[in-house]
Amino acid sequence: MASARQELTALDWIAAILAALLGAGVVCFPLVGRRFEAMYRDMGNAHIPALTRLAVSTWLPCTLGAIVLACVAFALSSRGGLGTRRASIVGGFVLGGAALAVLLIGVYLPVFRLAGAVSE
Repeated sequence: MASARQELTALDWIAAILAALLGAGVVCFPLVGRRFEAMYRDMGNAHIPALTRLAVSTWLPCTLGAIVLACVAFALSSRGGLGTRRASIVGGFVLGGAALAVLLIGVYLPVFRLAGAVSE
């Protein structure tokens, strides 16, 4: 006897939409990164940290965003159990939030260093 597939609840759908928006934001991050890259080039990019170079690159944000969106797509199209689908949504949400935080820290890191050097 086949068991009925459990459907996602309204809260699951809200979390999936938020995770997808985070993933889309991370994928679109290179558009913002280009502006910061131009600003750092004008400042003289002799001491740009590695995290900043990764954050303003195209491949890292797009890869992280694609992983987040893949987690959401897996959860919405999977025939797995409800727990597995929810774990995929939560994983995508956490990864998307962490990726966005690391990318933001990366692009602002030279600004933080400059502010620290000015205050000394």
